This record gives sequence, structure tokens and C-alpha cells, in this order.
Amino acid sequence: MLNFLSTYKLKVDPGSRSQYSNYGMGLLGYLLGRIDSATYEQVIVNRVCSELGMPSTRVNLRPEMRSLLAQGHSVVGRPVSNWDLAVLAGAGGLKSSVEDMLVFLRANMGLMPTPLRAAMEKAHEVQYVRVEDRAWVGLGWQIRQFNGTNYHWHTGGTGGYRTFIGFSKEDKVGVVVLSNSASSVSDIGWHLLDQKATLARSYLGHKRFNVAFGLGTSDGNVRGPTLRASYIFYLDNYRILQVRPFVGYNRFELASDEPGSGAGSFAFGAVEMGVWLDNYNFLRVILDAIFKRERFFLGIGLKASYFEEVRSVVLPEVAAQLPRWAYQSGFRIG
Repeated sequence: MLNFLSTYKLKVDPGSRSQYSNYGMGLLGYLLGRIDSATYEQVIVNRVCSELGMPSTRVNLRPEMRSLLAQGHSVVGRPVSNWDLAVLAGAGGLKSSVEDMLVFLRANMGLMPTPLRAAMEKAHEVQYVRVEDRAWVGLGWQIRQFNGTNYHWHTGGTGGYRTFIGFSKEDKVGVVVLSNSASSVSDIGWHLLDQKATLARSYLGHKRFNVAFGLGTSDGNVRGPTLRASYIFYLDNYRILQVRPFVGYNRFELASDEPGSGAGSFAFGAVEMGVWLDNYNFLRVILDAIFKRERFFLGIGLKASYFEEVRSVVLPEVAAQLPRWAYQSGFRIG
């Protein structure tokens, strides 16, 4: 963590842009521990949990607490293991109960006396205004206006769990939603705060068909017309069967010292079929054919690959698809 901090160079000036950072929250938790010569958990227990009366909020669970821990699940209901954030515990290492979180909520809403009142009010203040989505950022809290009411809110998620907390000091209404599934619960939280907020729809059995026509240039290569179609069938809210046939014509320029290099063109067509097995794994099969005009050449290929989407624990908003395995074969005539 500290090695990353010593080598990373900011891409924007401080204060010019707002972006939530799990790394930043983890670093903050680490620094709080350093200031108190303690661990992040000890700081939270001593300064927050003990003051408010939250006995079930910890990073490391005692045996009797662990027996009450709900098993986490993927979006398709498969049991998954808990994340161990170690030094980045400030980004999401705390485990808690609905009872404890309701105490924390009441304290933030000013519905119970607490010596932490001034610190909580400070955390509620706007630190940055995001003009692009008409939202504000506090200290750890996100702030938005919905139907004329200001709400402070935050969401959380680790392996197999999703959470939502939100409240309005004006209307004196607050909500805590804890789930042992990786499916988002934000829509439930917002709907409980304001019934005009819509719940997420179910896509089970939903079909979608798209057709797109493209023509563009990129890096000196002139791409001819391309026609793409896609058919998507939702197996459930997260798993989809996707079929994408596309045909096109490309003309390109090659910069090479080899004799005969230069302009070239080819027509191509392909059908891609893919299935999201869940929100992490994707199986893809592609059958493609290429016909080159300058010299008779017909290539037919079959490609199959299986990807696992890996989300960084430090920066889960940055995802990469890493191939578990890939198979490719084909032949050509000409």
C-alpha cells in the first residue's frame, strides 16, 4: 500500500475532481491507526462503537459473533468466501448487524445524544460539488437531492454482500439494508426512503435485439461499412445469452519495408455467441470468416474462450477480464 503511494502520480490537481477511492478509505483507516498507535479496528471500537453502544461491529469476529455471520453469495446464489482486506480494512473490513447500524443511523440523524455529534455534523458538510450529476460529497457520505429532499447515503459491497444506508435529516427518515448477496440493494434502499424511487426491474426472459451500422477511421486505418446485430436473451437478471452476427469491409494501409506491402482490403463476417455464467464468468465462441480481394484468400476460424472478470479489492471499479483458457482453430483456402 505504501509502495503504491510513494510511486503514484496524480492525474488531476487536488480538489479539481471527485472520485470515490477504496484505496483512499483504506489508507485513511491505516493512518487513523498510526495516529492512535493502534489498529484500525481498535480505533473504531474505542472511539465509535464504545461511545454509541455498538457491540456487534468489529473487523475480527469473536467465535460467538462468527457463528452469527451470514454466508455471502454470488448474484446467482453460489456461496462465496469472505474478503480479507488486511491493511485496507478501512475500505470495507467492518462487519456489523442491523441493530448496530440503526444505532449509528440514529446518531447521525441527531435522534440520540452522543459526544460524537459535532464530528458527525462535520462529516455531513459538503466538501465537493459534482456538477455533472448534481450530487455532493461529504466526508465519507454521498449527498443528493431527490424529489426536493436532501439525502445522505452510502453503499458498500465485498465478496457476497451488499449494503445501503441513507437518511434525511429534514424528514427524519432513515434506512439500513444489509444483504448476503452480491446483488445490489440500492434500489431497495432508495425505494424505502422515497416510494417514488423505482425498484429495479426483473429481466428474466427479457429479449433484446439491436442493429448498428458503423463507419469510421482509427490510427490511419480506414474502416469501411460494418453492420452489426445483437440478440440478447436474459436467463435471469445477471446471466445472458448473447448472439452477435456482424459483417463488414475494411481497407487499410500497411507501413512496411516488405515487398508488396501497402494498401489492402478484405471482407469479413462473424458470429459470436456468449453466455455470462454469472457476473464474473463469461464463455464466448466465435465463428469468423475473412475474404481478401487482392489475392484469393478465404479463412474460416473457430475461437472459444472462457473469461473470469477479476475485480481489484483495492479499486473494484477497475475490472479486467482475464482468460482462464482459450481455444482457436481454423483453415484457409488460397
